[in-house]
Amino acid sequence: RIYGISVAGLWDLLDSQVSEKRKVSSATANATVEVQRYLVEPNIPRGEDPLKYWAKQKHVYPSLYVLANEVLCIPASS
Repeated sequence: RIYGISVAGLWDLLDSQVSEKRKVSSATANATVEVQRYLVEPNIPRGEDPLKYWAKQKHVYPSLYVLANEVLCIPASS
């Protein structure tokens, strides 16, 4: 016993704190993982509507979905 805590209890405390720290994630880390997952996917066919593609993928790539909607809604101009 150390300070009234059993050694097993001390390890349980450490394990729970480490587990909680691992749950904490940053927006940058999440975005990086999202982009990496997206980049390994095959390209959509040229005839497919990119807006429809992103509508289907909005739950898979939520951050990229927002960005794609901002960029893809810009009208083309010369």
